[in-house]
Amino acid sequence: MKLIMLCCCLAVCALSDTAVATRNNTVYYFFSSRAVNQKSVEGKQYAIYTDIKQMPNDVQRIKVLTKAWADKVNGDCKNQAGCTSDLNTYPTAADAEKQWNGFVRKYSDTDKYVLTKQDF
Repeated sequence: MKLIMLCCCLAVCALSDTAVATRNNTVYYFFSSRAVNQKSVEGKQYAIYTDIKQMPNDVQRIKVLTKAWADKVNGDCKNQAGCTSDLNTYPTAADAEKQWNGFVRKYSDTDKYVLTKQDF
């Protein structure tokens, strides 16, 4: 009986530590914005992005940052079709950098886009 109790306590402690570790994981992220409907836009489209940053994986903080980014993008939107307000999150810095480089590479075509880096 004591052995069963000990196993249960160890399992609860292990699960508790896992939950704490999950809440404290670091998230790597960058914000971006582009035209909502890229095919229907005439002329150059506007795209903006931020540097890659990191933060604890905290749902409330993510919600606050996402709302602030959406407010900024909606106020500054220059695309006729409207603008997205994207939060791009990744579990590793390498994943974030790969996707960030892809975004920058895609929207660096000056014949189609005006790409701007924002400090946010």
